[in-house]
Amino acid sequence: MNRVIGVVVIGLSLLCATVHAAQERSIHVSNSVRVGYDDNVHHDGVGDSSTYITDILQISAKAVFSARTDLLVYYQPQITYRENATDNKNVMYHLFYAKLNHAISERVFLGVSDRFNFQGDDERIQSAIDDLAYWENNIQASLSFTLSSLSQLTVAGGYELRRWSDSTYAARQDYDEYFASANYQRELRPNTTYGYLGVNFADLEYDSSTRGGYEVITGYGGLGHNFTPNVNGSVNLGYSSSSIDGAYGSETTAPYFSGSLQYNPSARTTINGSLTHSLSTSENTVYNIQESTAANLGLRHEFTGRITGVAAVGYTLSQYEADSAVVGSAQMDNDEDYFRFSTRLSYQINRIHFVDVGYEYSTRDSDIYTDWDRNRYDIGWRFKL
Repeated sequence: MNRVIGVVVIGLSLLCATVHAAQERSIHVSNSVRVGYDDNVHHDGVGDSSTYITDILQISAKAVFSARTDLLVYYQPQITYRENATDNKNVMYHLFYAKLNHAISERVFLGVSDRFNFQGDDERIQSAIDDLAYWENNIQASLSFTLSSLSQLTVAGGYELRRWSDSTYAARQDYDEYFASANYQRELRPNTTYGYLGVNFADLEYDSSTRGGYEVITGYGGLGHNFTPNVNGSVNLGYSSSSIDGAYGSETTAPYFSGSLQYNPSARTTINGSLTHSLSTSENTVYNIQESTAANLGLRHEFTGRITGVAAVGYTLSQYEADSAVVGSAQMDNDEDYFRFSTRLSYQINRIHFVDVGYEYSTRDSDIYTDWDRNRYDIGWRFKL
């Protein structure tokens, strides 16, 4: 924990000095304090309830060094106090993100980003383990080439690692992942229709010599289209093939799909929807890879100049094949369903201060772990500078 705080402090200090030296800069700060009730604070089948207090600080900055170079920085620390939690009443979270954009020439653009995330032990799973805190870091770099007035090619690569605090859990869950991608985009109709061709590659290795990992490659093609000034969407279709280590099987394949749609029926209302199907990293220690289908729908509406409401609903189906089970685990097919609904109503008191109320419902139906339901209610105050 002390090492994580030290890294965050050093990183923020260096970036603050860099932002201060920029030709142009803007900084935005907001803070939210929420008081609420959680009827399943441990995310389990027992359903222990607790009141809680959460404080979320958000700091964002943009520094413009020249007409060709700019830097974006975002930092969000969060602390939650849970009165009736079994062990860890205070849970800390840190999210740090930075991205540097640079125009190497009129046709070549460089982007470098880093995302650091720390999550304290909130006792959601494996309660017999002492400390389920973890940290992860993701660094990426991309080069975009403007081939013509109608086409663009982007190549990218990156590295991600995750480390858990508990040595027993870390032996099965710590991993390193390398990934790369290439995407070609061409305008088919001026300002209306775009075509895509792309390939993604990922190589994930768990630190445990017995668990192994996987390699997956996905090829896809797609279209993006502006149907009207108020409606736009995109769709990608492809296929994924993976090679698995440390599991009963050696390979698996699956179709790949992603689609999104945005509709603005009025200046005050926005509706977003998305649907994806892909191979991804398993969220448990039993399997190395999972086939996931996720559907999401979001709504934002300004009732008046001071009152704004948002709502979101999401469903994820994770499917696990017997051949992707880690050697030593039960070799069988399993499914896991996760559903979440949330809504929040905000009232703007003045230019700086806001009050809001929120509700969230989530449920999990799992063949692997315990089923549970959860309701959270809160009322909050926030300010924006």
